Amino acid sequence: MKHPTTCLNGGRVAGRKSGGGLTSRPSSPGAPVEKEGFKMIRIEGEIIINRPPEEVFDFIADERNEPLYNPRMRHAEQISNGPIGVGTRFRAESASMGRPVEMIIEVTDYERPRRFASSTHISSMDIHGALTFDPVPTGTRMHWWWDLEPVGSLRLMKPLVASIGRHQEQAIWTSLKHHLEDEAH
Repeated sequence: MKHPTTCLNGGRVAGRKSGGGLTSRPSSPGAPVEKEGFKMIRIEGEIIINRPPEEVFDFIADERNEPLYNPRMRHAEQISNGPIGVGTRFRAESASMGRPVEMIIEVTDYERPRRFASSTHISSMDIHGALTFDPVPTGTRMHWWWDLEPVGSLRLMKPLVASIGRHQEQAIWTSLKHHLEDEAH
């Protein structure tokens, strides 16, 4: 979520690397996924964060925290009333090639502290995905996946979109890891 911005969701797409907390999975990142007759881009990965699942979940579920760990995210505000849960909506702005990109993010699943899903709409793409939070001896294994549905000319650049997404997501979740772990000390 949280989504997953050089043309993506504030940089909230996914990536992975071996070592350093991010791990590879057997599936092919960026592999196309069928939906309604065309192939979307699926990006996924996981990271170990040395904090309890409840803490990681709560921090990510509140989109207003994303500017603290995602340098592309300029601001985020909750635009729906009430506590965060299914149906909560946020308006956010990220930077893409120096230009503002506005997005609407809606929480679509909220199972504290195990699973969080959201749907993000930006003018060039719709992004649907989820994060899971599993306890491990050192803290939390957070796994994410995002299905990207580019629109317009961006549909023709799927390999580039997948590559950029993997890189951005790796950087964002590594930054989150450092933010939460450093804050605890």
